[in-house]
Order: sequence, then C-alpha cells, then structure tokens
Amino acid sequence: MAQFTSADAGVRRYGKNYRAIAEVIGNKNESLVRSFFVTYRRRFKLDEVLAEYEKEHGVDTKPQSEEVRHS
Repeated sequence: MAQFTSADAGVRRYGKNYRAIAEVIGNKNESLVRSFFVTYRRRFKLDEVLAEYEKEHGVDTKPQSEEVRHS
C-alpha cells in the first residue's frame, strides 16, 4: 500500500513526470514508476488523480486527433 500512497502523491504533484516521481520515491527508476502507473491506473484511480493535476495546472496530455487533410 505504500507504493500506492507514493504513486498517488507523486501523480498529484508531478502529473506524468515519471522521472520526478522516481526521484522523490528514491528506490524506483522512471521505467518502474511508468509501469506501475500503467498497471494500476484503474485499480487506484490514478487517471482521476491525473485529471485533477491537469485541471489544476492547465495541462492537456490527451492525444490530439490528426488533422483532416484536404487535397
């Protein structure tokens, strides 16, 4: 459960900056933090936490749709 607390707090503070979260946690690297986020995003509602971060910081990390090209 300690991992969840760290991940939750990290996402609330740093969004998807996995490197910053890993540095704060101290014993995990960026890849492990990213993997944890992907694996447990639904179980621990990390997407909701990320949405709150994005709203507070005016960040939009959702993929942009491709522009329709007209010939």
